Amino acid sequence: MQVFKFRILTDIDEDFLRDVELLSNHTFEDFHHALQNFIPLNGKELASFHICDQDWIKNEEITLIDMMEGDSGQDDIRPHRVFIMQNTVLSDYILEEGQRLLYEYDFLNMHTFFIELINIKKPDSKTRYPLCSMKKGELVLLPDEVGHMAHEEELSRKLLNDFNDILKRTYDYGDDDAMEGDGFDD
Repeated sequence: MQVFKFRILTDIDEDFLRDVELLSNHTFEDFHHALQNFIPLNGKELASFHICDQDWIKNEEITLIDMMEGDSGQDDIRPHRVFIMQNTVLSDYILEEGQRLLYEYDFLNMHTFFIELINIKKPDSKTRYPLCSMKKGELVLLPDEVGHMAHEEELSRKLLNDFNDILKRTYDYGDDDAMEGDGFDD
């Protein structure tokens, strides 16, 4: 068994950096949970790892869950084999220093993390893994969920009120006049 030391960067904040150490027999799900703890992420969103080449071109994808499971029962229509984090061991894909991965978190508000294996070493019997061995910068991805939801509700209410105003003008002035009028209020 070996220790894989990964460096994690993001294009969201150039001052952000994490070095995370995991055992070679850890799964990608273990890595996913470590990233949630060390970045921190809220842990409520879907995520995927992508095994990449040296130019960050995606190859194999390792997902948190199988999105196609039970879809049609026809595995032969899938474009590629699906690998699930809980069933995929790091050492199955991580072969040498310099190996690159992408970690994509929250597909609706995509956050991408660039990961590179920077060191392979022997485990320290006194150390508990996963371990965050270097931490630089803080990363704030989203406003708190309550504030975010309140903002969405306010925006939805405003859009509905604007839509109601447009409908009212259409009924008050007729279709032709509503389109030619003074324009819409901002």
